[in-house]
Amino acid sequence: MAARLRAQHQDDIKDKIRAAQLVKLLQDHALTNSRKKKRIDPTRIKAAEILLARSIPILSSVDQTINDARDSLSEAQVLAELQGVFTAKPELLDRLIQLRDAARLVQEGADAVSQVQQNDAPPAKSEATSA
Repeated sequence: MAARLRAQHQDDIKDKIRAAQLVKLLQDHALTNSRKKKRIDPTRIKAAEILLARSIPILSSVDQTINDARDSLSEAQVLAELQGVFTAKPELLDRLIQLRDAARLVQEGADAVSQVQQNDAPPAKSEATSA
């Protein structure tokens, strides 16, 4: 008889089948109709839960924190790094200035539009009317 080529793979498949059987057992117990209820003793249920926990990973939330060394830099250190970058590639500084100017124009345009809208709004009606 020839040796199995993927012994580890077949063991993984067997573990998945066992886990599926445990899931089915617990589902059947939890979802059975009260008239057809099969009694499973608590020790068997607990054993199935333990085996299932070992064969299928339990989903839990993970809190991930990323510590970035740049967060602890002082203003002088940041400026020194920026100076190095802009010295090496001056076109980046030109592009940054263009972006700043475009943002400023958008902001000024939004302010101008809001002022025009306020000026075009109809005057508020007063309750007292003049005769």
